[in-house]
Amino acid sequence: MDPAKPTDKLVFFQGSWKGQGKVLEKPVAYDESLTFTLCRSDPAIVLSVQQFTKHSELGIPLHAENGFIKIYGPPLDAEGTRRVEATFSHPFSLQEVEEGTYDGKRMVLEAKQFQRGPTAKGKQTTAFRREYWINEEGNLCYKMFLGVDGAEAFEHLNGELKQV
Repeated sequence: MDPAKPTDKLVFFQGSWKGQGKVLEKPVAYDESLTFTLCRSDPAIVLSVQQFTKHSELGIPLHAENGFIKIYGPPLDAEGTRRVEATFSHPFSLQEVEEGTYDGKRMVLEAKQFQRGPTAKGKQTTAFRREYWINEEGNLCYKMFLGVDGAEAFEHLNGELKQV
């Protein structure tokens, strides 16, 4: 990263994004804002993540999460795939640790650990996977897969966001 150009993008998803997503099993549409802010670039790329959603029709807040993504170097293979570690915290008293890969075009993260706080209630999250990529229009797309109470993960959310 050139110190004279601190806004150079090191990863395809760096920056602020806004758009729409869907809860697939309900179905519920939501508006989303998602920001990936560069914290440092050496010895690993570290980004802060902030995400907020609100119901598309009613405008009421639905979800938020905060976390960090760490992309390690050097690449694991000739295609430039790098190892990724991430942490996310949710307002319903759940924290997750995820591991995955980033190849410059796609990032895939899968939860390896969950920690529930003392006030967490309801179903227990037992699997979670995130997939991010940029489509032909230059929009950030994602799919999120969720497994609860030991069940196999299913596609729970998807969305498409434009950079702002």
